Amino acid sequence: MEKNTTIRAEIEKYIQSEGISMQCFADASKVNPGTLSGILNRNPPRPISVNQLDLITEAMGLEEGSLFEMYVDECFIHSLPHWRRLRPFLLRCSELNKLDCIRSVLGYLMDDLSNVPAIFETAEAMFEDGRHEASMLLYDCVIESEKYTHSERLAISYFRIFQIQIKDNQRNLKAAVQFHLYRSRLPEIYALEGLHMLSQVFALKMQWSEMEMYADELRELAQALYRNRNRFGDD
Repeated sequence: MEKNTTIRAEIEKYIQSEGISMQCFADASKVNPGTLSGILNRNPPRPISVNQLDLITEAMGLEEGSLFEMYVDECFIHSLPHWRRLRPFLLRCSELNKLDCIRSVLGYLMDDLSNVPAIFETAEAMFEDGRHEASMLLYDCVIESEKYTHSERLAISYFRIFQIQIKDNQRNLKAAVQFHLYRSRLPEIYALEGLHMLSQVFALKMQWSEMEMYADELRELAQALYRNRNRFGDD
């Protein structure tokens, strides 16, 4: 495919080369004919959803995700970016391990810090789905954007990266060292696990003083949470 070509141009070229009508292609792709007409003929063109892109890609006999690089341009160059399209696209990229496409999207988004909350929420969705390598790209983006703040998002992003890398003997110590500065900013729901993970890593590295420090913090936090629960329970 030619560089800088558009998805619309590829669809038109395919329809012409196959000698079929737009209606036939709409039937083959299961994209509504009116929607397909809006994509190809309206000015400005109708935006393409990720689901429609997948249907079109399959109808053209192409590999899944093969039009994703063009779609990045569709989202940022040929139209205004909108999270209603970007979030499903980023999640689909994570499913297909299209990490370069995710990096390209983030490169555009970082120009506007108002995107950070949505980037973080999308990272959390990827993490919950087990798409850890993709989610780390987004958490790194949050960290870079909020490194001079005291935001909860920043602390959780370091915590998530630590969770992902804890079983990697080559990276877990670095992740622990980065995370430990932010452990006190975590919500209580994560704080206990974070301290337990820190004590585990430093025990495995036989750094006993650090291990004991985090174990003490873990015990103190657990006791405080237990006291608070009993106090509110009595009320």
